[in-house]
Amino acid sequence: MHARCVFMHTCNNCHHKYRDRCGRQHILCLHLSAEHPLVPPHLKTELPSTVSFPWTPQSSIQDVVSAFEAELELLQAFWSAMEGLDRSLWVLEPECPGAACTYRRVVLKPNVSVVVTVVDPYKPLLPPSLKFLGPDDLVGCLKEKMQAAASAWDSSDSIPSNLQRLLQLTLPTPAQHGHEFSDECGICYSYTFGSHIPDTACQHCGKFFHHSCLIEWLGELPTSRKSFNTLFGNCPYCTKSISIKSSS
Repeated sequence: MHARCVFMHTCNNCHHKYRDRCGRQHILCLHLSAEHPLVPPHLKTELPSTVSFPWTPQSSIQDVVSAFEAELELLQAFWSAMEGLDRSLWVLEPECPGAACTYRRVVLKPNVSVVVTVVDPYKPLLPPSLKFLGPDDLVGCLKEKMQAAASAWDSSDSIPSNLQRLLQLTLPTPAQHGHEFSDECGICYSYTFGSHIPDTACQHCGKFFHHSCLIEWLGELPTSRKSFNTLFGNCPYCTKSISIKSSS
């Protein structure tokens, strides 16, 4: 692992570009304060972890660079695991994950998805955090399966393989992207709304909505009612009862 190029913006700032042993590019940004070398340089990186390094007035920039290189090496398994998720499963978001991104939202079956978050980037194959999204009747049985089989998670196997085995599902692949999973909002008919995605589902029809779209829709209906911070009304897609917590 080595720096591909080094260039200085000012006398107090520099960027180092690297390619790790798998060919991924990384950038280390260093800012040297007026008190340097009495105080350590400020680091800016796109990593899921923090680069730790001891610093004394006798330390050098090369010490920081060496610590950064060591951190990249420690994270190789993490990036390989996340790339395995991207290759094997139908990922809804993020569309363009960065090197610091520790989660993927993947399709399980029509109208049901799960947000998979790696808890420890240094041990990426340990059981991740799972947040199931979809109608209660569909999500409930999946949660029960996972809870019942949680102790059977195999940390020597990949995340996709564990999910399929424990949930007893054949998960959709990227090549199966089609119309089986309606991922657009049932109100604005868009997938992304700013930085938000449809993450609120009707428990009857399974249609997904942006949180803000559903809040606005229910707020304008004369038949809707509010109790504390929860709005109650009718689904704009199937007209059956639906509720959502408002932010206020």
